[in-house]
Amino acid sequence: MRPKLTLIALLGLVWTLSARGKLDFLYRQVDRWLLASRVRLYQLAQAESEAKPDQLTSCQAALADLQEENWQLRRLLGAGIKPKTQLIPGRVVAANDRRLILALTSDRSVASRAAVVKDRFLVGYLGRRQGLAAAVQLLTDPEFRLPVKIWLRRQLAEQGQPSLAEGLLQGGEPILVKEILASEKIQPGYWVATVVETGDLFLIGQIKKVYPSEDKVFQEAEVEWMINPKELLTVGIIKP
Repeated sequence: MRPKLTLIALLGLVWTLSARGKLDFLYRQVDRWLLASRVRLYQLAQAESEAKPDQLTSCQAALADLQEENWQLRRLLGAGIKPKTQLIPGRVVAANDRRLILALTSDRSVASRAAVVKDRFLVGYLGRRQGLAAAVQLLTDPEFRLPVKIWLRRQLAEQGQPSLAEGLLQGGEPILVKEILASEKIQPGYWVATVVETGDLFLIGQIKKVYPSEDKVFQEAEVEWMINPKELLTVGIIKP
């Protein structure tokens, strides 16, 4: 009996407050909430009616697969590259002082002279390809040539800050950077890097020695490459 009396008393209080306009603010809040809920339900109904999974084209599905594959490869290789740059994985099956032999995991076409990378470092450039096998010309090949830039610190290069000097990398053992203007003040410990076709920057290594200019025009620097090709298991091929 007592719960019923309590309920009757509560209803009487609510009726009295409502009659006096004391609950108008509460009603307004409830009305706003109901209106917002109806609008949201309508939007969801419209979106559901317009969304047709069978309209996803094969091209869109392929793009989604490529994006997922590219993300997985970036995570595997740790390359700090631009979001739109595509990486094709390659497994190292043989290596010597001048070449790598790769087994590609994809038959998607890649251009000759495509950059081959590991983490933030340049490994070399793609050479001859036959089916899913490809050769890579390493920086230690005496025939290797590449325009490079020089920074004081690695972080400055990775941040895209202006370089201190430029030169031409000549492959071999040791790796040399030639045609550096004699007026440029470079020292051992400075970092050498290059920008590939996609606009991504990859490191090569640190300057080990500086050879003063004999003709007072150009100087040279010996570079310590931060990659040991014989320890590589997987690399990434930049697709321009």
